[in-house]
Amino acid sequence: MVVPERDPVVVAMVDLKIRVRWQRWCGLLVHQELLEG
Repeated sequence: MVVPERDPVVVAMVDLKIRVRWQRWCGLLVHQELLEG
């Protein structure tokens, strides 16, 4: 199945996945700092 990268729906889904990953990472880092501090 070939998906055009320019498809706005695909771009939005990929962007959402990246944002969710970043939010999880940032949340984990902040949580660790709170536990250690």
